[in-house]
Amino acid sequence: FTGQTHYFYSVAQHSLLVSRLCRDLISNEAALYGLVHDAHEALLTDMPTPMKLHLKQTCPGFAEEWERMEASADAIVLPLFGVDPEAIDPWIKRVVKWADLCALDIERRTLMDTGPRRWDLPLPPRVHGYGGYVLQMRPEDVHSAFVKSANELYAATRDGIYSKAAGRLPTAGLRRSFREWNASTPLSQGMPDLQVYGLG
Repeated sequence: FTGQTHYFYSVAQHSLLVSRLCRDLISNEAALYGLVHDAHEALLTDMPTPMKLHLKQTCPGFAEEWERMEASADAIVLPLFGVDPEAIDPWIKRVVKWADLCALDIERRTLMDTGPRRWDLPLPPRVHGYGGYVLQMRPEDVHSAFVKSANELYAATRDGIYSKAAGRLPTAGLRRSFREWNASTPLSQGMPDLQVYGLG
């Protein structure tokens, strides 16, 4: 949001929200990747989405080069959290993308005066009950929450604990949001069956 919010809101706090959405939808594995999905921004900075989209459309080769830089940064940072960037399940990546967009929708309504203007993004159907994750927090409290979550999720995934958290929302509501968004956005070839994850 380039600082254009009612109060300071960090990438780390955003990542906590994305992680919780992923955990409630499917698993600790998805939650761990959700927690670190923007970790490359610690090295590359957080480029505003509208600027990134503009550069991809107007600067030949930018998209490929930026993706290469993100992949290089992920190769350095993600293993520190126990995540192998080369071995992330494609459906987990898709769930994290859904959660990232859900978080954006929650954040823009809470953190900004967005007015009637439409955001030209494929936002999923709205989910409810997560507003507490975007309340104003001191940076040191966000840091503590991030480290605690990373440690818990790392331990859970290493121990093979593949479980959803006790749902803050009706799981059916999250599944409905994901299914509708998933059906309306392009799929990569060779994606495994959604039924495997109980989301079909």
